Amino acid sequence: MNRSTIRFVIGLSVMLLIGLVSTQIYWVRNAYQLQESQINYDITQALKRVAQQILLANSDSTQLYDPIEQVTPNLFKVRIRETIQPYYLETLLANEFKKEEINLLFEYHLYDCFNDSVVFKKLVQLDQQNNKFESKTPEMNWDNDAHYFSVFFPNKKSKLLEQFDFWIISSVILLFIVLFFGYTIWKVKLLVEFHLSIETQMKQRSM
Repeated sequence: MNRSTIRFVIGLSVMLLIGLVSTQIYWVRNAYQLQESQINYDITQALKRVAQQILLANSDSTQLYDPIEQVTPNLFKVRIRETIQPYYLETLLANEFKKEEINLLFEYHLYDCFNDSVVFKKLVQLDQQNNKFESKTPEMNWDNDAHYFSVFFPNKKSKLLEQFDFWIISSVILLFIVLFFGYTIWKVKLLVEFHLSIETQMKQRSM
């Protein structure tokens, strides 16, 4: 086996290993994005139903046009027309999130446009395993044109990542395997080239 053949085999092996790792990472990344899009959709639908129920509770049968705004990946803002009791809002949110199987910790804020301030906020734990979690809600720019409430999900990303623990761990293991094989291939290349150089020298001496 000459040097060019060795280089070709090693190059092909490295490309196959890199392709394997890249495919695994691409799949995990796409699966995460799809799951995040799905949960964002579920949250948005739940918040739309909450906003509509608030309208009906105030004897308003009209529809709000696009009342939901996703401010950040974890923060949603909802426009409403009237003030609302905090615990009534909390009940609506909890019920709608349970319907969508959104078992996430969330913190809601009530904004009063007359006072131009947040008049109430509370952290709600649908999952009792999060009883020591501390929420740090990002700063919100409120539009002083209506009443609003916001919902922040502090552990949304970590909960999503938990669903991919197996694939993330397997990707890391695969990466270490590829590095090990890469190192092994490099050592074999050096060893083969060393033997080829010795054979070449021996042939030159025998001539």
